[in-house]
Amino acid sequence: MPNDIIALNLDGDISVGCYADALEKFAGLIKALNKDVGEGADITWIISRLQAGSTFTEARGKPAREDAYPAVERMADAYLASGEAIAENRLPPYSPEVQNAALRLVSVMNGECRGMRWENVKDDVTFEQARPQHFEKKETYGAWGGIEGRVQTLSSRGSLRFTLYDLLHDRAVSCYLTSGAEEIMRDVWGKVALVEGWVKRDAQTGRPITIRQIRNVTLLTECPPGSYRDAMGAVKRQPDQMRGEEIIRRLRDVG
Repeated sequence: MPNDIIALNLDGDISVGCYADALEKFAGLIKALNKDVGEGADITWIISRLQAGSTFTEARGKPAREDAYPAVERMADAYLASGEAIAENRLPPYSPEVQNAALRLVSVMNGECRGMRWENVKDDVTFEQARPQHFEKKETYGAWGGIEGRVQTLSSRGSLRFTLYDLLHDRAVSCYLTSGAEEIMRDVWGKVALVEGWVKRDAQTGRPITIRQIRNVTLLTECPPGSYRDAMGAVKRQPDQMRGEEIIRRLRDVG
């Protein structure tokens, strides 16, 4: 799978102003990376995915010339390496312009924005601000497993990436297929499925963050919503217990 994307996710109740500020500084970091590791190649970074209900923003590098494609992948690698350095309270191992641009981007974490995730096709890093000018890498763990959710936001360009809305946590999970596995995504958009692969989770909450090296996607049967009357008799009432309507009547009378 080509490593041609970079993504930014903000954690918190993000206002429009905060999001706009983050995007401006995100663009500034891309510009600095292009000058440093991209060697000034003519590359346009196009917004390729936005997730409703979150501040996940994905950009894909589109070089003007095919022979400049390696510069796109170098930039994607350097973007993630910069995030990993900051998460460990180190300066990114690149030019001062890249270092300053990366620090400006993380300066968005000022209370409203509680944390960030920087992501490319290969991996991701999540961190939060521990105290002014100091950052803390959020602990994660990975294991083979499966997540049930609704498949949304498929995007493809020689590879296939999609968003899965986890049914348990109702949060977006970034999913990456292995090369040649695109066929398993046929006719699954908008449907509930079990996605199996290498699942990375937040170590504190257990919430899934990404799924990579996806091996299988299985469609699941959706149960239609039923009436509350269908639950009548599900729990047997004991002889000494009041009926539900009696409890409601007493509460109404007290009010």
